Amino acid sequence: MLFPYKYIEHDISFLQKWMDHLFMNVWCNADKEYDFDVLDGCQDLKKLVKAEYYKEDPNTKHKDYISGPIRNIYEEFRKIDKIERKKIKKWYKRTRNINKTCQGQKLYKPLNLKTIAKISTNLEKLLKDFYGNLYDNILGLVAVKNTTGTLSDHYKEFVKVNNAGICPFCGIATLRSYEMDGHEAYDHYLPISHFPFTAVSFRNLAPTCHSCNSTNKNQNPVIFDTNGLRRKVFYPYSSTLPEIKLTIKTSISDYKNFQHKDIAITFSSNNCKQETETWKDVYKIEKRYKDLLCNEGEGKYWLLQYIEEMNASERLKEKSKFEKRLKESKYKNQNFLKIPFLLAVEENGVI
Repeated sequence: MLFPYKYIEHDISFLQKWMDHLFMNVWCNADKEYDFDVLDGCQDLKKLVKAEYYKEDPNTKHKDYISGPIRNIYEEFRKIDKIERKKIKKWYKRTRNINKTCQGQKLYKPLNLKTIAKISTNLEKLLKDFYGNLYDNILGLVAVKNTTGTLSDHYKEFVKVNNAGICPFCGIATLRSYEMDGHEAYDHYLPISHFPFTAVSFRNLAPTCHSCNSTNKNQNPVIFDTNGLRRKVFYPYSSTLPEIKLTIKTSISDYKNFQHKDIAITFSSNNCKQETETWKDVYKIEKRYKDLLCNEGEGKYWLLQYIEEMNASERLKEKSKFEKRLKESKYKNQNFLKIPFLLAVEENGVI
C-alpha cells in the first residue's frame, strides 16, 4: 500500500458496534430463554430487531435477515458450554483489532467459521448466513439506514478527507470524487469468506479500485500466504506512512517497441519490508506496473513526449523538476512510477 487512508468517524459504524454487543453480551451470555429483553443493553439494536420482527412470518413474503436469525443463533449458543463461550468471546474481542491482526501479532488471529464448526456445525451455518447478509442486505435496510446513513453518505464524507483521488493500493487507478453519484466498491480487506465477523467494520472496509479489489486481491485472505503461514500486511488505516522505494532498470533499445522483459522493478523498505512483499504478491504490483509502462497510452507515450516533443534544453528543464515532484506530488500523475522510468531509460542511453 503506497499510503494509508485516514479513518473517519461516521454513524455508519454503529452497525458494527451493535454486532459487537450482540455477539459478546447477548449470544455469549445466552443463558435464559430468548425474548427481546436480552437486547436491553443496546436499545438501537433492540429497536431494529423489533422493527424487523414481522418478517419472521413467512406470509409476509419478506426475507428475514435479522429477527429470526438472531433468535436462532442465540438458541444455539445456549447449547454451548459456558467455558467454551467465554473462550469464543475472548477470541472475538481480539478479532475486532484489525490493526494488530495486520501486524501479525500472535494473539490477534481473527476468529473464523472453521473454529466455530469445531464447536457446532449448526452454529457455523447460522453464523455464516447471518454475517454473509450483514453488508449486502442488513446495512441497506431502511430501519438501519435511518440511524446510520448509507454507504454513499459515508463515501462522500470519506473522500472529502481522503482526497488524493487515486487508489492507494496501486497508485495507478483513479477514484471518483464526492461530486459523482454512487461510490467506489468497498473492499473487505479481511474477506468475509474467511473472516466474517468484521463484515461491517469500517476499519476493515476500504474504497478500492476494481482492478485491486476484484481482479487481483479478490478473496485472498491476505494475512496468510499460499502455504497457510501468517504474514504481515499493510493496515489500510495505519498512522504510519509506508517507506517504499521503487527502483527501475531497463534494457530498452527502441523506445517505441519494448516489453515486460525489458524492465526490471525492485522494491525496498526500511520500515515495512514484509508488508511490502505481501502487498506486491496480493495486488500483483510488479506485473501491473510493467504493463502500465509498456502501455501505448501510458509508459510508451511518456517516452514519446519526453524524447520527441522536447529538445535537450526542455528535457533538462523538465528533469530539474523531478526531485520536487517526487517530494511534493509523488502520487499525482503517477510521478512515483513515471519519473524513475524516464530516468532509467535515459540512463540506459536511449535518450
